[in-house]
Amino acid sequence: MFTALNERFFWLINGTHAPILDPLMYLFSFTAYSVPAAIMALGAFWWYGGLERRNVALLAAALLLAGGVVHAVKQNVRADRPLTYFAGKTPPPNAAVHAPYEHLYHGTFPSGHTQTAFSVAALMALLFRRHRAWWFSWAALVGISRVYLGSHFPFDVLAGACIGAAVSAGTYYGFMAKGWISPPQRKSAFFLWE
Repeated sequence: MFTALNERFFWLINGTHAPILDPLMYLFSFTAYSVPAAIMALGAFWWYGGLERRNVALLAAALLLAGGVVHAVKQNVRADRPLTYFAGKTPPPNAAVHAPYEHLYHGTFPSGHTQTAFSVAALMALLFRRHRAWWFSWAALVGISRVYLGSHFPFDVLAGACIGAAVSAGTYYGFMAKGWISPPQRKSAFFLWE
């Protein structure tokens, strides 16, 4: 049942592709590579008035810890990505895995891009308590893009989201308990979804 549900949701997202969406979905995926995501987070720190060493240390710790967890799980689970998984199966009629940019074959579980996006989103929500809907919408679109681009199954994305958010929350509360961070008090002038 788990596998059938995972496949069904995969085909629902990956099978609904259009040439105009391909570059947009790739852009969402690109923003969740470690360097672009860190640059985006640092820009938000500056915007929110929280570009301080301790917040940068928190971001680095959360991304490194969550990335380490994802890497360890990938090395132990060794699940095939959709291109490899469906190569030995008969996909639904007239369906083929839509993978317009990257042809990845192994190490699907969990999604590292989604972990990075949800790590950043959780930190922004916890540190600044502003624009949470925007951050989590971006992170969710990163996850959807990974399935759309044929790189991951939906449950890979769900696992990456849980790891990213949980590790970031744990790191945040660990830093708070040690007195190493406190949320900035200044609010930005940009009001989008309080």
